[in-house]
Amino acid sequence: MIGWRFVTGYPAFLLEGEERTLIISDLHLGLEEELRRNGVYVPPVTPMMLGELAKIGEGTRATKLVVLGDIKHSTAGVTPFEIREIHNFFGGVLRMFRDVLIVPGNHDGGIMRIGLGSVNVSSPQGIRINVDGFTVGLTHGHTRLPKYLVDVDLLLAGHHHLYVRGISRYVEKYPVWVRTLRARSPKEIIIVPAFNNLLGGATLMGNVERGPVLNLALEDPRSTEVYTLDGYHLGTLDILEAGLLVEMED
Repeated sequence: MIGWRFVTGYPAFLLEGEERTLIISDLHLGLEEELRRNGVYVPPVTPMMLGELAKIGEGTRATKLVVLGDIKHSTAGVTPFEIREIHNFFGGVLRMFRDVLIVPGNHDGGIMRIGLGSVNVSSPQGIRINVDGFTVGLTHGHTRLPKYLVDVDLLLAGHHHLYVRGISRYVEKYPVWVRTLRARSPKEIIIVPAFNNLLGGATLMGNVERGPVLNLALEDPRSTEVYTLDGYHLGTLDILEAGLLVEMED
């Protein structure tokens, strides 16, 4: 079986092969600009995310970083603030990782016009890689899957910023990993939580708007497992939807 793990405590996924690859999703760089326009003032998020990546990179010894889209927050064009934050972010990660790859998301129009140095950018549909004989598909999750991403052992996507409510009296919502094992390809699907913790999202048991990948991932609630960032296995989706979730101990 392919070597992989959730990085405990972080919305980061590690592929363990000859080369260790760290995978994150949904940075939404420039989100602070929109919040400020609405009267909400927060500290810059980019330095915080770079600090977390430095700790994760050191702890996992990953040499490659893949970002599964939504690098920036705006959908129409690129603002000067976003350009600055994108340059700051990727300038930092290029000092931490030997290779950096972007798989563009639905917020990433115009990303190719920004000078990103040695950062590689894939097709918006995604990319397929081979890790020690296993095929892994990497996509943002907002587009219909091309055939080369359907016929894979493992498919990773972001896009939805999924969370659950009601598992602790102290925290309103918990970001979650969603993992599905399937009888047909893609044989395994994992939905990656958003790396930017300021983002809103969709509650997993609510009326979540489903993209093409999430539709596949939630096809059979009995086979869909849900995990918190700290590794707590909440159970399968059918149990959560039935309201059988027991509150976590704090």
